[in-house]
Amino acid sequence: MSSNAWKKFNENAEDVDHLIDIYKGLVTLYKETGGGEPEGAEVLFKSAIVLMVSNWEAYIEDVTSEALEHIVRKSEDSTGIPKEIKKKIRAAILAEKN
Repeated sequence: MSSNAWKKFNENAEDVDHLIDIYKGLVTLYKETGGGEPEGAEVLFKSAIVLMVSNWEAYIEDVTSEALEHIVRKSEDSTGIPKEIKKKIRAAILAEKN
């Protein structure tokens, strides 16, 4: 079974594919009409790269969150949670002003 993070990542990857398809189509159109590469078209490709990196970052955050939720759900008590995770949770709680 795929995680929700993976499903979301694949959905977001479709936007990257669309940007690359638009870039390829524009380049092909220009070449077929006797032109070279269209000026400024590389910004579409660069945008696709930035979007892909952003999607990857979101995926890593989402899958990490899912993993932590899984660990907590499967633990009968706090002894089942790794010590380093408990330290980070404690630090986050103490840092909260509310």
